[in-house]
Amino acid sequence: MHRPIFVGEASLLAVAGLALTLTSCGLDNSLTTRGRLHFDVVSGDQQSGDVGTQLAQPLVVKVTDPTGAPVYQQVLNFRVVAGGGSVFGGTELTDEQGIAQELWTLGPRAFDPQRVEVRAVNTQTGAPEVFATFTATALPDLVDLGTLGGFESQATGLNDSDQVVGWSLDSANTYRHAFLWKQGVMSDLGTLGGCCSRADAINSVGQVAGGSMTAAGEWHAFLWTAGQMQDLGPAWAYYPGSSSGPVHLNDAGQVTWDGPAGDTATHAMLWTNGTLQDLGTLEGTSSHAAAINQSGQVAGHLDVPDRQHEHAFLWDAAGGMRDLGGIGDITRSFGINARGQIAGISIVTPATPSYHTWLWDGVQMLDLGTVPSCCTAAIDDPGQVMAETFVWDNGTVTPLSSIYPMAMSNDGVIAGSMSVDREVDHAAVWENGQVRDLGAGNPSWANPPSSIPSAINARGDVVGWFGAEGPDPEPRHAALWRMAAP
Repeated sequence: MHRPIFVGEASLLAVAGLALTLTSCGLDNSLTTRGRLHFDVVSGDQQSGDVGTQLAQPLVVKVTDPTGAPVYQQVLNFRVVAGGGSVFGGTELTDEQGIAQELWTLGPRAFDPQRVEVRAVNTQTGAPEVFATFTATALPDLVDLGTLGGFESQATGLNDSDQVVGWSLDSANTYRHAFLWKQGVMSDLGTLGGCCSRADAINSVGQVAGGSMTAAGEWHAFLWTAGQMQDLGPAWAYYPGSSSGPVHLNDAGQVTWDGPAGDTATHAMLWTNGTLQDLGTLEGTSSHAAAINQSGQVAGHLDVPDRQHEHAFLWDAAGGMRDLGGIGDITRSFGINARGQIAGISIVTPATPSYHTWLWDGVQMLDLGTVPSCCTAAIDDPGQVMAETFVWDNGTVTPLSSIYPMAMSNDGVIAGSMSVDREVDHAAVWENGQVRDLGAGNPSWANPPSSIPSAINARGDVVGWFGAEGPDPEPRHAALWRMAAP
């Protein structure tokens, strides 16, 4: 539908001045004797495209006089006024049909307002006169990371350079192998001699941590550095032959995970520069590592004295393991920030459970409120806490709606999933109260496609998977949503 814009008397002066200039150059133009001009946006408005890319359709406007006749050789200026993008020419002349066109490349940040004005300068006042406005939506660039030959892969982590790790089925669709994706290439990181491996984390220098089966059929933690996978020691497996729990990594190359300590017990382990340390327990039999910060502090939880009663702990090199207490029967850590503050979930009376998100602020454990379930919490370096249904910031609670939160960046941007249809979910981000759908692409092998995120970096880029909804195995590919143009 055409959107008409009329130029008033002040605008007519600007047009007339332009027309006189054109006439003096030998062009046939009589706009000075005509009345008010009519401007139509013919096409190109309200488009969407990937960040930093040229829109598929040009911006097209048409200029007519009061009789409906097209105006020839009218000067129009196309200017980007929001979003930081660019136009190809900037100044265009209408053709014999009164049409002028321009090409628009969107700005570098997804979801930033994008706007182009079509205008000229009033020759008497010097003020710009806006004839038409085009808007567009810059969408994240969904990058299909591919697979290692099989039909399924999933991304689990990324660094601020958009190097991505995860796992993929092999070409026989039999075993999972850890991968590293960078600069458009997915590489198989191999195994520790066994069938399978999985990458969980990557740090700022490109080291990768995860778990792998050994030739003896045991799961061990590994650290991959510059092409070499190093065996760090046994990792606790959920059951014989299964994969281990997650392995955590910081920028110094320290790695923490849960190691076996007898038939059913586990101990939090810490590997630092070739030295493996069992962090032990206090009064119970098991401890569990949940996160590590850049200073090497480890957050987790431990039995007091059995698994029906758990407290959070903080371990550091200076003070060892410290019992932080708990709320209710079971208190589990989920994340730690640079200041040693910890966020987690407590289960009060497990028989009729009530779930609470909590914060250890360095002095005391604060009950931040109830949540529907047990399984998501995070904290950023400023101390904001992500809970399942809210964000807590220094005592201020902001509700979360339309998104199930799964990860948080260090400046409070949340990646999660949103329901878009029955049994169809999309990856999404929440920022300053707004939820934005990241989409799920349009793969031919999944109809309709879903997508789920797993991690977010400081740039706001998100990784996860897109493809078929449902239990494994399903056709899915690891995905990177770039929120900023490369």
